[in-house]
Amino acid sequence: MGGSESGQEEVRESRNYRENDMIKTVDNLKVQIESAVEEAQEAFWAVIAEKFPEVKTGDFPPDASHQFSHHCELAVSIWLRLNHPDIE
Repeated sequence: MGGSESGQEEVRESRNYRENDMIKTVDNLKVQIESAVEEAQEAFWAVIAEKFPEVKTGDFPPDASHQFSHHCELAVSIWLRLNHPDIE
């Protein structure tokens, strides 16, 4: 019985390692998406400012900014799911 118990423990430990790796991968991907979106939004607003030189301020409501970020992150997540070779 001792061998069976240690085998089950090894399976549990292996499963825990895989789950932890998956969590780390998801967390890393989330950080990567957030970083990419932040950089892309900066480029977006730079182009908007360039196209409208008569506008001298950059006011934008916080709630609209949050929604914009959320939808950009969602768009990147969808794009990754459809195009990244390692994401299903």
